[in-house]
Amino acid sequence: KEGFRDEVQVICTILSVDMANPYDIPAMNAAACAVGLAGLPFDGPVAAVRLGMIGGRWVVNPTFQELEDATFDIVVAGAKNAQAGVDILMIEGEAPESTWPLLGAGGGAVAPTEEVVAQGLEVAKAEIGQLVAFQEEFIRAHGVTPMEFTPSPLYGADIWDSLYANFAGKLEAAIVPDKQARDEAFDAARLQPLLKQAELGLETCSLRAAARGSIARNADQRVQTDVRADEARTHKSDLDSLSSYFSAQRVATEPGLKQQVAAQFRFCR
Repeated sequence: KEGFRDEVQVICTILSVDMANPYDIPAMNAAACAVGLAGLPFDGPVAAVRLGMIGGRWVVNPTFQELEDATFDIVVAGAKNAQAGVDILMIEGEAPESTWPLLGAGGGAVAPTEEVVAQGLEVAKAEIGQLVAFQEEFIRAHGVTPMEFTPSPLYGADIWDSLYANFAGKLEAAIVPDKQARDEAFDAARLQPLLKQAELGLETCSLRAAARGSIARNADQRVQTDVRADEARTHKSDLDSLSSYFSAQRVATEPGLKQQVAAQFRFCR
């Protein structure tokens, strides 16, 4: 939950495999369940599922052997929303190397068009809903007591208001479909908050945190409004990676800024 600053790591150790069922999906679901059982302040449960487009239909959690006949392999993670539906949190998919040979051979193979993949996402949401319901019941049956904590915000409303008023428009304008143009636009905007830091009276660590929040909010708004399904992950991953423009390494390479901010960023890290 927002304001929880304790570091949490979940490490899944695979002790045995059957060489048929991929272990990444069980590990992801087990990790989410473990966090819930620990009572941590977690906006979950979350769940994940793999789908394979095999023989013209979506197969849930296919084996390695079944995936050899897949024209698309996709992993989807999600969580229950306030309306008791499922919000998709992550999509990662690929057309395996066997896709073109399978499509060329016919035999019922279906190309992973945008419409086909969209249908797959609906299948994934239904499966995720069942997994989330199972986790909720499992956690409830074990009488887990939620951990109490006092939120520790990294920045105040004054810093957010100042950052948003001065730079949100630049971030919004930088979110364009073309990746090269998007990268260039963000490169042009990424140091503006630092250059204005002294003028605005902003403290570096808080500025860095608020900037990450601004990037995330702009990314979420754009993805929700006008990014197609097959572009959503690209935009999200690109925008999430842009939070690194406040890292010490990037700032230290900018002429005239190394002495000014590098030491402060090392402290913030």
